[in-house]
Amino acid sequence: MRARVHALLLLLTLPLPGCELDVVDKYQSLLMKPELLSMVLEPPEAAPGARVEASYLLADERGVLEPLGRLWVPADLTLVDPAGVGPSSDWVADLRARLSAVGLRWEDLLGERLRLTAQGDAAASAGGISEATLSLLVQVKPLCAGAEGDPATLLEELPANLGCGAVRLGIRRLTVSTRASKAANPRLERIQATDATGRSHPLELARSDDPELAAARQRAAQHALSLEEKSTVVLSVQAKDPTEELEVQWISTGGDFGGTRLKDQRFAVPAYRTGTGDGDRATNDPNLYPVWLILRSSAGGQSWAELYLRVEPSSTNQR
Repeated sequence: MRARVHALLLLLTLPLPGCELDVVDKYQSLLMKPELLSMVLEPPEAAPGARVEASYLLADERGVLEPLGRLWVPADLTLVDPAGVGPSSDWVADLRARLSAVGLRWEDLLGERLRLTAQGDAAASAGGISEATLSLLVQVKPLCAGAEGDPATLLEELPANLGCGAVRLGIRRLTVSTRASKAANPRLERIQATDATGRSHPLELARSDDPELAAARQRAAQHALSLEEKSTVVLSVQAKDPTEELEVQWISTGGDFGGTRLKDQRFAVPAYRTGTGDGDRATNDPNLYPVWLILRSSAGGQSWAELYLRVEPSSTNQR
């Protein structure tokens, strides 16, 4: 068992196929089932010994999703082999020893966020730059193999549970360097909506760096922008550093982004839905739609913002 799990840990340091989002268009904009939309490292580049915080965004066709289980897997677990750790069938005990060597506990790997210390080998390149891989396993439905409720199973039975869609895998690489000027995550100034009449609306946002994310998400939902069904709106992004080259990706649970990824993005509002249920998970409102903006910088940084749109019936439907 120990050898098998060690091999799986090594596997998590490599790019894996089949990790694309399950969406209905090639631009990955309309979410259809549970997916890891983003993993954020703060900061994305750190000096050896600096503290780094990792977080993630998981959602499905009904909005933000709380996983049934999760397990963070730092690359250090594949690299550190402390003295005194011999062959053992209890691989969790083995991992505890490895974690201790890099200042972590087993319990740290199960949290919503992971705080760790950058472990860098300054001699890894001529420029004093190295990379460390961080993987995240999240359980989104009952397991196809292994024991429920045991986070260790997420790693022990990884291939089977990845294959059946019970587990989602995310991978990010932390840059560790001694450079004076380091990469940072993109910072969003605001998102503004312009409706079909030309009127502009500021939008309430929840952001990846909000210290009280649940409260920010609730505020964003309470201040959702109301739009008439089947109308169009343009969502405009303004970053705090307008000179930075950014890649934008829009994702929602309904509507149509038209197959583009633009900083001034046209969005076609979906039709109004009657009845209740099967809507936004937090409110059970079938006409409340979360929209996520994922920002990626050319230097490797990443961040995200979340806003809400509420669909209202057209005047003809109200008659």
